[in-house]
Amino acid sequence: MPLVSLFRSVPIRGYSAIALWLWMSFGWMQCQPAKEILSTDPNPTLRFSDRIVVFDTVLAGFRTTTQRLMVYNPGRNVIRIPSIALANQSNQGFRIAVNGRRANEFANIEILGGDSLLVLVEGFFDNNQPQPVTELLDSIVFNFPQRQQAVYLLAWGQRVNVISRQRITQPTVWTKGVPYLLLDSLVIAPGGSLTLQDSVQVYAFNQAYVRVQGSLAANGLPGKWVAWRGFRREAGFENRPGQWQGILAARGSQINLQYTEIRNVLTAIQTLPEGGGADPQVQLRQVILQHLTQSGLQLSRAQLQADNLLIANCIGDAISLGQTGTMTLNNCTLANFEFDFVRRGVSFLANAGSNWSLQWTNVLIWGSRRDREEISLAAGQSLPITQNCLLRSQLTGLQGNNNLVNIDPLFQAPAAYDFSLRLASPALKRGFANGLLIDILGKPRVSPPDIGAYERQPN
Repeated sequence: MPLVSLFRSVPIRGYSAIALWLWMSFGWMQCQPAKEILSTDPNPTLRFSDRIVVFDTVLAGFRTTTQRLMVYNPGRNVIRIPSIALANQSNQGFRIAVNGRRANEFANIEILGGDSLLVLVEGFFDNNQPQPVTELLDSIVFNFPQRQQAVYLLAWGQRVNVISRQRITQPTVWTKGVPYLLLDSLVIAPGGSLTLQDSVQVYAFNQAYVRVQGSLAANGLPGKWVAWRGFRREAGFENRPGQWQGILAARGSQINLQYTEIRNVLTAIQTLPEGGGADPQVQLRQVILQHLTQSGLQLSRAQLQADNLLIANCIGDAISLGQTGTMTLNNCTLANFEFDFVRRGVSFLANAGSNWSLQWTNVLIWGSRRDREEISLAAGQSLPITQNCLLRSQLTGLQGNNNLVNIDPLFQAPAAYDFSLRLASPALKRGFANGLLIDILGKPRVSPPDIGAYERQPN
């Protein structure tokens, strides 16, 4: 029997087998989605999520964060890209990844109709560049037979002086210009000293710390601050605490900082009470300690003199004291709020067994604790000698001496970390003339001065 007659003679649910054969042969082809059919256009047009991908400045020796570039196919059919490649395929520069593979060039990459392709991009700089800051410009080129499309890549690399397991035994000066990157530990040995010039920038890697057994000095100037901070520079890390360990002051050490900021740290300055030698001497003038996991200052058996000091945004206590010591605070602001985390401490804590001599003048202590208590003194710790202070506390004995207790100081914008005073602040012109002629920014003070680290300037 002929094959066609055979198909005709075998009905399948009301249809002949030949009809089923024809449907199988041609119907399925006609029902293939358009988005899966390869485009015949030799020069299709792609669209991109960005025409230029810009990276934050990265420290040399480290990769940038990974950026995402979306490549869109706006057409109905499949686009096959003959080549996706970096224009400059050098060892230093950018790297791309497509479909989970890293390479400098990819061939015959397809994008379904109406679909997209994810390209991951990162940059890398070595630390041997002649200039302190190097600009890196490249592009990702999408090649078709008769045309090209490109997305530009731009990044900057910052050359650094790398400090790793270094021990300083003699007078040493860090100069401004090229920043310093602290990879792990820096020890200033007894008899050794380290002085930071104005404008010096120090970036600290995770778990990095400075142990001071000799002396540490930072000589910042107004507008030319010395800065210690975590090494992550991309968005989201600027105000993140706990990125490095901080400064440890051993017995017999001396720390003298002015116009200096320490941020993104576990504890900014911590004294080590064990061992022989004199109490650590800590002098802070025009200093900012902020974005801290534990404390700004964690002191035991130490002597502290602080003028125009700001400690802000600590998960733990802004100042934590143990054992004995002396503390003199003039025009200092301790401001602790919960905009980025849940607080676990107070602004000022004297732990059990503490017996410190405390003298505060023009000190402002405020925060967001619901119990309205920012000062905690263990039994045996006497109240500080206060004069012209603004304090948030339920302790009795803080009234008098021209103090303002539980009156909102009206910070300018605490959620934006601006702890200067508004025009209506009750702390304006309520300070005692203690001889400080400038505020934390180096701006002039008038008499009577404002309470706290910031002096409101006339318009």
